[in-house]
Amino acid sequence: MDGYHLIGHFTKPHGFKGFLNTFVFNKINMKGTLFVNIEQTLVPFFVEKCTYKTKNLCIVKLQDVNTQLEAEKFRQKDIFLPEELLVKKDFNTHTQAIEGYSVWDVNLGLVGVVNAVIDYPGHQVLKVFDNSQNEILIPYNDKYVKSLEHDKKLLYVSTPEGLLDLYINS
Repeated sequence: MDGYHLIGHFTKPHGFKGFLNTFVFNKINMKGTLFVNIEQTLVPFFVEKCTYKTKNLCIVKLQDVNTQLEAEKFRQKDIFLPEELLVKKDFNTHTQAIEGYSVWDVNLGLVGVVNAVIDYPGHQVLKVFDNSQNEILIPYNDKYVKSLEHDKKLLYVSTPEGLLDLYINS
């Protein structure tokens, strides 16, 4: 599905009015249109309502899906968003999409590879390993992350002066 990124899947109908239990990799803002894989074709659907139960589980109501029978057709269907939405620096969404990306500091060059995005109250941190397997923690926000290139799996950062020295030279 070129140009689109998998964000989760519907699990099963919820109730009798067309709502769907939904699993997402990370909590995202489910507003507007999402795309559902139906017979290897991505079909757009407008989200009327989304209520999160946990970080990864929510109940979604799609426009024009109004009965349990209609909702049943979405059971175990994958959900996608256009990649151009991922390029936007929305740091509360799609963090699973950058695991495995190479991290480049705009001043220092290659830092390492993203191993995980750690959620702390109020902020997120990139857990990066360099070539020597040193663990480096970099704040994941728009102050330090300058751009993302999903097609090349690159994340460009501008780290605070001395931050990388704390990890590499210790």
